[in-house]
Amino acid sequence: MKKIAVCLPSYNEEDNIENITMKIDKALRSVSKNYRCVIVNCDSGSTDKTNEIFRSLKTRVKKVSILNKEKGKGVNIISFMDYCYKNNIDYAFTFDADLTSFEEEWIYKILDKLKDNDFVVPIYKRRRYEGNTTNHLMIPLIYYYYGVIVRQPIGGDYGFNKSYIKKFQKYKTDFIRGYGIDIFMFLLALKEVRVSEVSLGFKRHKPSYGKMEKIFKEVLISFDKTRKYLGDIDNISFSGEGILSIDSSLDEEFYDHYRVRDTYNFKLEESNWVLTLKKYLKYSRIDNLSEFLASFRCYTKAYWREFKDKSPEECERQIYDLAYLLKEEKVCL
Repeated sequence: MKKIAVCLPSYNEEDNIENITMKIDKALRSVSKNYRCVIVNCDSGSTDKTNEIFRSLKTRVKKVSILNKEKGKGVNIISFMDYCYKNNIDYAFTFDADLTSFEEEWIYKILDKLKDNDFVVPIYKRRRYEGNTTNHLMIPLIYYYYGVIVRQPIGGDYGFNKSYIKKFQKYKTDFIRGYGIDIFMFLLALKEVRVSEVSLGFKRHKPSYGKMEKIFKEVLISFDKTRKYLGDIDNISFSGEGILSIDSSLDEEFYDHYRVRDTYNFKLEESNWVLTLKKYLKYSRIDNLSEFLASFRCYTKAYWREFKDKSPEECERQIYDLAYLLKEEKVCL
């Protein structure tokens, strides 16, 4: 019988660990006639009761707890990949432990995609203020270097098979121990295996706006190092869904909290973000991370303000237009 393992990487998630674990348990029970299933909580030193709660839960599916002394999402994922490799897991999933919108059908949808693919990335409905590092950094850079539009390459909630697990063991490295793990996993998949998107509906999780700058720095540095570490990526096998990702809801609470209307008066073209990206693409290095971050911050907040009342289609088009602009202009400075 083939084996399935689901990873919940966590740090101080006592408020949601029971909710997400029991939902996954229910989903896995429905496929347990055909698969041997396990839920793996990989925790990086939580100071709350995350691990205690996880271990106390009465699930039908087997549970495994892996405690890591070092902090970092990448640390948790690496420990999970090691577990999968050692235990000969056939299909593996990673879902962030703060997910509140997990649906049972996600397991079925990803498994179905894995019949003809080795690595599956999600497409979620997201509010226009979410996914900033994805929308304004990763989408244009991935399109520039690899010629594919991938809507949520660092979505983090992935599915993959034994073939990918073996590739990961071959390539894993020390610079992916934080938030940079997701872009590393995706680029490795793009280089080595068949990749597909899958539509999973709306995603709700703990707000990450307060961590935007930390995520941006770690993802950018990881992208830069991973691109050079993996070398050329040719003969890409990627199947996209082509589904609109921006949700129509305006999220007024977020907008008012950040006072975008009153505080930031610059326009998108005044943010220097395009120029900053062009410099990176021309010289292939990050000369000044603080300057990079400042331009990103300005562009993001200008986007929030200018697209507050735009349609989802217009918001989506702006994201793609940035990617197309960089590619078509051939990075002339």
